[in-house]
Amino acid sequence: MSPSELPVPDHDLEGLQRLASEGRSLRDIADLVARASRTEDVFQLAAIEASRQLDGDAVTITRYTAGDEITVVAAHAGPTPIGTRIKFGPGTQPYRVRHQKSSVRVDDFRLEVNAALAEKYGLRACVSVPVIIEGVVWGAFSATSLTGPLPRRTEDRLESFAQLVVTTIANIEAREELSAIAQHDLAIRLLAEQSVTGTSSETAVAMTVAHALTLRGVARASINPDPMTLSSPPESPTSTAEDHLSLSYPIQTHERTWAYLEIEAQAHQLPDTTSARLGNLAQVAGQVVSAILTRLHLRHLAEEQAALRRIAELIASGAAPSDVFHSIAAELSRLLADSPVVLVRFDADGPVIAAACQSGIAAGTRLPAVKETPVERSQRGSRHLDEITSAARWVFGGDAEAHAGVPVTVADQLSGALLVAPRPDSTADPAGTDLEAFADLAAATFANARAREALIASRERMVKAANDARHQLQRDVHDGAQQRLVHTILALKLARDRGAHGMSTAALIQEALMHAEEANRQLRDLVRGILPVALTRGGLVAGIESFVTDLPVPVTLHLLLPRLPGTVETTGYFTAAEAITNAIKHAHAEHVDVAAWLSEAGDELHLRVRDDGVGGADPDMGTGLTGLTDRIEAAGGTITITSPPGSGTDLDVTLPLSSASQHDRDR
Repeated sequence: MSPSELPVPDHDLEGLQRLASEGRSLRDIADLVARASRTEDVFQLAAIEASRQLDGDAVTITRYTAGDEITVVAAHAGPTPIGTRIKFGPGTQPYRVRHQKSSVRVDDFRLEVNAALAEKYGLRACVSVPVIIEGVVWGAFSATSLTGPLPRRTEDRLESFAQLVVTTIANIEAREELSAIAQHDLAIRLLAEQSVTGTSSETAVAMTVAHALTLRGVARASINPDPMTLSSPPESPTSTAEDHLSLSYPIQTHERTWAYLEIEAQAHQLPDTTSARLGNLAQVAGQVVSAILTRLHLRHLAEEQAALRRIAELIASGAAPSDVFHSIAAELSRLLADSPVVLVRFDADGPVIAAACQSGIAAGTRLPAVKETPVERSQRGSRHLDEITSAARWVFGGDAEAHAGVPVTVADQLSGALLVAPRPDSTADPAGTDLEAFADLAAATFANARAREALIASRERMVKAANDARHQLQRDVHDGAQQRLVHTILALKLARDRGAHGMSTAALIQEALMHAEEANRQLRDLVRGILPVALTRGGLVAGIESFVTDLPVPVTLHLLLPRLPGTVETTGYFTAAEAITNAIKHAHAEHVDVAAWLSEAGDELHLRVRDDGVGGADPDMGTGLTGLTDRIEAAGGTITITSPPGSGTDLDVTLPLSSASQHDRDR
């Protein structure tokens, strides 16, 4: 009889059959693992086959999902369905499996610390073996009984199935690691292509990076632009639970933080290479975003310069101020993604809208002026800031700090304000736009408009002054010399009639002579007032000396001048004469000091008239100083008047000689 034909004891035959059946079960599970099946399917098959090998006892595969919690991931014939979460405490079977990293047998749950929980599920006994992955207890493979203790060697049999679970998880991790590497490499390549082609945007970069964050173990991934809402400081992982981890990686652009990569994950499930991979991804993303921001900045700068050039060309073409103001508002609004822009002008009657775009406010709308006393204004602080803030609040409403505004100043005086209200849904940032450059163009237009208005007003005053002078001359001749000449004619006619009758005519002839001489004197005075002989013959020095000869108050002269162009001498003479007359007649001065000299370069005449009168002269109040200012400015000169009340008046005039010489040659 051959050995194969020898009889086999029944108990050995039963063991061999059990081993064969167990081997088939393990092979079936291994085949499923090899086919890269779903994790859930592998776990469930392992539970079913293990239960079959244990004669139908309930089998459960659990996973440690938090510090004191397990989750059922597969179950067969047991009381706990898949997905059930169970809390455990110290001394319990899950606690001992996790900390001892070895199998744990419970033959009577009534003696355990969690007897109540076991009673809830009707459990009497249990055997659990740990599922250990890279030294960390991932979960447990457990068999439970509703009647009594499980057979011996149950631990060994469960261990075989647990090893298949470990293999399954290892294969899954390997596949996920390869997938993560592929996603990371793809993201790096896409970012590089976006940087080179220049066709990307910040949003595209964010989407590319976010896609690369779909890693194993990552529960949440985001790109956070606000560092104040970070769950942890940049580049510093923090543990929010026993095995829960939060990480943040800054995306740096031009030495500033553009955003943060943030992830929350289970620490025991996060691959070791994740941190380095995310750091590398953040670095590359920062480089791409830097290139995008630089490109956007250059594009914005080019558009800004083009807008400024168009406005400047409009100003140079002599366009109406209203057209220039509208162009400023429209160009700036277009540059800032159609954000509302308003240009406000501050005039004597208060703020008024000079131009508006995308705001719904019409040009010419007058804003309410702030009513306050001079003392209140002096105590209010910065007028620029207050008036601009007040205008922005009235125009846009709400919080004025949410708006951007820059002053429009002319000659260091607040003339207006350029206001911008960025749209909440817009990425346009007024801080990245040179608002001051647009305000400067508005200031130039304000200044041009004021200069044009002042020129027109000056011309009107000069025409009126010339007409008034002609009318005055007409009255002076009519009331003076003409009346004397009429009397002379009448006296001579009477003398002729008396002489024809042989009567005496001596008295009439004497009367006629007296009237004729008086008429001659008055005409001479009129001519001297128009253009003194001393001025035309002796120059500015002689003219001023002649003028002050018969004045009722002493006048001190400091005149060190050669002969000058006729236009300069005439303008200087009448300036000095009018200033002296005003000092005596209106300021009640008791002494006047007049000085005149040439500049070191010899191209300007400086004239200074000082008096000790009452002061308080203001050329803006329509006094005689207004005509004086017009005369000086018409000659291309400048005039400065200092006249504090009670301290006299200082008048300083500068007249260029070059323009006067050209004027004389043209004549």
